[in-house]
Amino acid sequence: MGKKLDKRFVLTDDTLNSYGFRVLTSGIRLDRFKKNPVMLWMHFRDEGCQYWGESKPIGHWEDIEVEEDRVTAVPYFDLTDDLSKLICAKVEEGTINATSIGMTIIATSKDEKLLVPGQTRETVTESELIEASFVDIPANANAVRLYGRSDATLNLSLKNDVNLIPELSTPNPNQPMKLKETLSAVLSFLGVPKEKASETELTDDQLLSLDAEMARLRGELESKNAELASKTKELSNVQEKHTTELSTKDSEIATLKASEQALKEQVKNLKKSATESPDLNPDKEQLDGAIDDVDKLLEYASTHDDFQGITENAEKLGLFD
Repeated sequence: MGKKLDKRFVLTDDTLNSYGFRVLTSGIRLDRFKKNPVMLWMHFRDEGCQYWGESKPIGHWEDIEVEEDRVTAVPYFDLTDDLSKLICAKVEEGTINATSIGMTIIATSKDEKLLVPGQTRETVTESELIEASFVDIPANANAVRLYGRSDATLNLSLKNDVNLIPELSTPNPNQPMKLKETLSAVLSFLGVPKEKASETELTDDQLLSLDAEMARLRGELESKNAELASKTKELSNVQEKHTTELSTKDSEIATLKASEQALKEQVKNLKKSATESPDLNPDKEQLDGAIDDVDKLLEYASTHDDFQGITENAEKLGLFD
């Protein structure tokens, strides 16, 4: 009777391995593996090995899941031979806790969007999972075993298998740098026709002139940024000043409105007094000249009984609706 361990293992993920490439989990085909989720030791199959002779599978994988950028599974050891029993015991004890996948490469890509720092080979974008093994000391936690597309077993060492994945091109420092048609600004600055771009090699003098132009543009940009900052601050000060002035004007307007209302009330009271008091003579005092200021009219009304003069000037000042 076999044994299923209560522990989930990461079979593979998107991280960069020590051979300079990575396998995208989103591109791994699992249908074939799920039908036959074979578990090996060190990727050894019936081709044999120097340690175990004709090495057979030691169990299979269950509960296979894809979690974000990882493929995980739970191991089931068949315990039908000494190797299966031995590896099971060592995994239970934690002596062995690393896994490695065997896969067939379907497609790779050199797209820069798929590259990560330190990557030297193309990204495996499509692959098919063939088997997953327990290993003692993998190249790293995400080591892989590669198989040919015909399913023929390749050399176990990734130092040979890794050639299935193309290397990324690296610039040759001894190769002359040529222009591209898409560099329209550079072509215009150097006076190179677009149709001559691919055959024009950059000289040291041209590189120096480009560097000088970039330095000039950088200095100009810094100057413009400083000028913009100064103008922004100046505008802020003007806005603050206008806000203060507006607030002062609002206060003055409120005061004038209050004075206007008080004058209206006072004029109304004078009218009322004129009709109710037989002793009040509206013509008792005569205003000498017109008053064209509300405050002056209020002051005059508070010390004179010139009803007619006050009302006339109040009307001129628009204090009556």
